[in-house]
Amino acid sequence: MLICPSGSLAVFGIRTRFDEDDPTIKRLEFYPAALSMELSDYLDDGPISIPRREAFQIYIADIMKLLAKDAGITDINVEIRAVTVAGDVFSVERYLADSLRRNPTTNAPITTDLQNISAHFRFEFDRLISHELDDPDSISKLTPIYLTNDKYFLDAFDLITELDNPLFARMVHNYLRWRLVATYINDLPYSYVHKHREYLSAYYGYTLHSTNEDYCTREVIRRFPFAIQRLYTMNSTKYSNAVATVETVSNELIKSFKTYIDKNAKWMVDVKTRNMAKEKLNALTTAIGYASISSNDASLDDYYDKFVVTADAHLQNSYSYHHFHRSVLSNALKNPNLLDHWDFFETRPNRLFDYIAVFNRLFVIASGMHEPLVNTEWPWAMNFGSIGVLLAQKLFASIDGPDGRTYLPNGTRTDWWEPPTKVGYNNSRNCITDYYVNELKTLRYQVNDVLVEVQLAGEPFSPTTLRHIGALRIAYGALKNNDDMKSLKMPGTNLTSEQTFFLAYAQTQCYQRQAIVQFLRTESGSYDEGTALNAALIHMPEFAKAFECEARKDQCFD
Repeated sequence: MLICPSGSLAVFGIRTRFDEDDPTIKRLEFYPAALSMELSDYLDDGPISIPRREAFQIYIADIMKLLAKDAGITDINVEIRAVTVAGDVFSVERYLADSLRRNPTTNAPITTDLQNISAHFRFEFDRLISHELDDPDSISKLTPIYLTNDKYFLDAFDLITELDNPLFARMVHNYLRWRLVATYINDLPYSYVHKHREYLSAYYGYTLHSTNEDYCTREVIRRFPFAIQRLYTMNSTKYSNAVATVETVSNELIKSFKTYIDKNAKWMVDVKTRNMAKEKLNALTTAIGYASISSNDASLDDYYDKFVVTADAHLQNSYSYHHFHRSVLSNALKNPNLLDHWDFFETRPNRLFDYIAVFNRLFVIASGMHEPLVNTEWPWAMNFGSIGVLLAQKLFASIDGPDGRTYLPNGTRTDWWEPPTKVGYNNSRNCITDYYVNELKTLRYQVNDVLVEVQLAGEPFSPTTLRHIGALRIAYGALKNNDDMKSLKMPGTNLTSEQTFFLAYAQTQCYQRQAIVQFLRTESGSYDEGTALNAALIHMPEFAKAFECEARKDQCFD
């Protein structure tokens, strides 16, 4: 069995993901998993990969010898058998790695069911699921599931179902045995933990020091995030104040956004598109801080009810956690909205805040609600200029971009932009592209003491600049509706609130990268934050007025 109640992963993993067409449903997803190293370390022959795979096989052999010693096995063949296991594990994982290199995994799964894949791969997936879910009735043989990278699964099951061949049978058996041991390596006696740390140091080329306290803290956070979040939210005035401030900022941004659509968005030409944009904003919801379950003791007690902890039984508790995970999977299928879609947000590359079109929801996680982005005691000019503009960029994504313009308020996928608006937007896009190509023209970087120059194409970066302009305009409008200081100088500065707003945003765009990294990013069409910032501000008459400088005639994105 490839995945068993012990919690070990081999060949593939099982998780849940939201249905591609219906955000109120979660499906089981089968995906490639359980390689021990980076893909290249199995297949490449460079100066990094070769020592890494040697260290990996030495590590496996050392662990096998420790297991033999603890089991009282002392025969003269232990060394040979341990090396054989190491070779078998590497061979199987190298085979799987080769398949993944030939068939790269994408985020586009195919829809199938347990009955279909059981017949297709000659493996009893329905029987496996009866072990992986604490409530097998939460799914049937014909319930739709997702299979990610079907070509990889074909290759994998061609190998692991060849059990009539004694050599393959031994290799698969040793691989599965290793995956079980590797799952619990940090829960075994110190001699095993020490070997694991030695291996990591050899793998990365430097010593990775980790105390037991560090390890335990990381594991608790990884396994029980909602309990940790509850500890943070329980008696934290700072947290509750930050939530209130961010809620105020987001609500004011939405109000300003509607005004922008009605009065300022000249590129959104037709009434039908404007009305749909406002309908999306009226239906938009926000999730700020953490999932609601993290603020409710009764809900948390119920969620963790099936996790059993025994004093002085560390390994048993680790095993119990994997049993508990079975109930998490079942719960996700039966109650897909239990976590308020935060589990979907956490799969996104932007982990501080994001707009997710299929839910029409703006997410702002608690770790993003601190300085230098927000402070309850700051004047509005700073809060709207910092986190306000950043959230406005995400809100703007509700009406533009590949997601916002292709999802209705209820999550149905359809392109709701009418032809006149598409023309208006593309005119603005071409205008920004022309600025990059014919006015800014090039960017220069000092790479290894050599000045290199990149000719700008404008695309595909122009839509990002348009979004920055729109977000700045929305946040600026929200400030003007809430600015008690008006145009007076800010306390302790020589800046007006309007100037402070733009300065606060500029400070959120301070990034430092190696010149070679930014050079390569620019060549691929992703310009640095300073360039993007200046391109947006130069097209804003609000900025010119605030700093009493001449406004640009062609604003591109009115």
